[in-house]
Amino acid sequence: MATADSESGLQTYRGNCHCGAFVYEAQLPEITTVTECGCSICRKKGYLFVGTNSEAHFTVVKGSLEDLADYTFGSKKLHHKFCSHCGTAVLATVPNVKAPGKDIFLNVHAIQDINTWELKRTTVDGIKLGSPYEEPKYTGALPTVEVEGSQMYTGSCHCGKLTISARLKTLEDDKDSGMIECNCSICERNAYLWVYPKTEQVVLAGDEADMTRYRFNLEILAKPFCKTCGVSMSNPRNAESTAEEVMARLGDDADEARRDRVRRIMANHSTIHPVNVRVLHGVDLGRLCVRRLDGAKLILPPYVNP
Repeated sequence: MATADSESGLQTYRGNCHCGAFVYEAQLPEITTVTECGCSICRKKGYLFVGTNSEAHFTVVKGSLEDLADYTFGSKKLHHKFCSHCGTAVLATVPNVKAPGKDIFLNVHAIQDINTWELKRTTVDGIKLGSPYEEPKYTGALPTVEVEGSQMYTGSCHCGKLTISARLKTLEDDKDSGMIECNCSICERNAYLWVYPKTEQVVLAGDEADMTRYRFNLEILAKPFCKTCGVSMSNPRNAESTAEEVMARLGDDADEARRDRVRRIMANHSTIHPVNVRVLHGVDLGRLCVRRLDGAKLILPPYVNP
């Protein structure tokens, strides 16, 4: 929770990656407005930015900026920093900007105790900045299943090392798409937009050495993201975790109702492969029918901010 300084008019905010390896504090005016950019990387990661000066108003509490993975492209003026363990896009730095200018831009999705759904958004047409970005081509296998009224979508991380194909019904203007934006601890930080096709409708392509599969809590799921650019792709079942191991992680204190709920979640996720719509090529995000899910209150145990 932010704390206020009555003399400066600034509030101290704390932010962190999901796994807690990197934690910072920043002194900022009350965050009521954020910048939302439509450029290639911001679209895929769902950034909401506020800027400040790192020397005057930013302090690392745990970890270091140098320990974060660093991704640059184009002019390489902006350094996108993300946690190499959990994939959280924490911030971006602009090293050539000197004090008192804004040389660090914080992803508000990773700041604690902020309801990003309530924030005013100032949009920036980042697509027109710099050289045009060309979406990486999909070269992997395609799903062979037929789905009535569907089309083949392809997508990628930003650098192109990971790609994905999915046979889905047309996403734009579909009120029955089942698309969800969740505000649980991990979905908030990574700004996912989820659709939930069957496993056989999705192919995630790429070298396993180029991806990290993030697991936490009961480790039912393993969220793959690109080791190079940090873009999160999908949300498949964790193939390395057995049902017995999951139930053991619940502990002896879990009642039967909780155990039944976990069994249902495992059964459901054994048949589906959720896809992050942000990575799909050519989808008009402004025409999506998205339902907001208050996962922060629904998912147990509650996430504890570091």
